[in-house]
Amino acid sequence: MKTALPSVTLVQRRWEQDFELLVHEPEHQQLTAVLLEHHALDKDDEVGRVSIPIDQLAVGEMQDMWLDLGPPGTDEQSSLLSLSVSLFS
Repeated sequence: MKTALPSVTLVQRRWEQDFELLVHEPEHQQLTAVLLEHHALDKDDEVGRVSIPIDQLAVGEMQDMWLDLGPPGTDEQSSLLSLSVSLFS
């Protein structure tokens, strides 16, 4: 899924969007967030990504987490993603 462009302040960007995704096999699936820097006239650049195994999420509970979106292919921290996730059966 692709989000709309965020509202931008000098300090942070906010998406504030909700998604519903169908999970068929939680023990074999993961939720992956990829952050891209948008360029109007050129290819977007990947800023970072993070994956969460679905089977590590508690069913029926809202989970708020801060996730490190390190630069692709490194353990370096670049940005943090605040994510709220609920898994329902």
